[in-house]
Amino acid sequence: LYYTHVYGTLTALRDIGEDDFTENDVALMEEFAKQAAITLRNSELYEETKYLATVDDLTLCLNRRYLFELGERELKRHRRLKHSLSALMFDLDHFKRVNDSHGHAVGDEVLRVLDERASLQTREIDILGRYGGEEFALLLPETQLNEALEIAERLRLVALESINVEGLELHVSISVGVTEAREDS
Repeated sequence: LYYTHVYGTLTALRDIGEDDFTENDVALMEEFAKQAAITLRNSELYEETKYLATVDDLTLCLNRRYLFELGERELKRHRRLKHSLSALMFDLDHFKRVNDSHGHAVGDEVLRVLDERASLQTREIDILGRYGGEEFALLLPETQLNEALEIAERLRLVALESINVEGLELHVSISVGVTEAREDS
């Protein structure tokens, strides 16, 4: 059985004067090393699967399901601790035109660039996810409406910067909706 990935080193020592390892000792250590490698690989696969279940495969931001899960948690935290919570929804204006004129590969790259630019405008505690199609949501814990409006404007401005894809210089814009969670919402 050959492995293409090294997970570590197994070292076995004997005190000076003790007999050398027997063939049975070596076989037992080899079997132990194989089982340890399988366990480590299974752990890696589990973590990879868990990661892939939470991210959008195109943009690598959070997917809709995980966005909603984290959103529910933040809303409960907002209600329990009475902390501010704002949210933005934004989407690319006339995105169908980009796909129709330049193809879906170019449209996909535009979405990736938009996500990357939006990510650069967020804090570590903010939650950015792909809501669907060309729509994104940004949850802003500990953020009041006036601050959320400033972030929305920053997003709008960075979206206006030209995007270079496959030798094309594209200009897009976004529409942004902003709200703040209230006691009665």
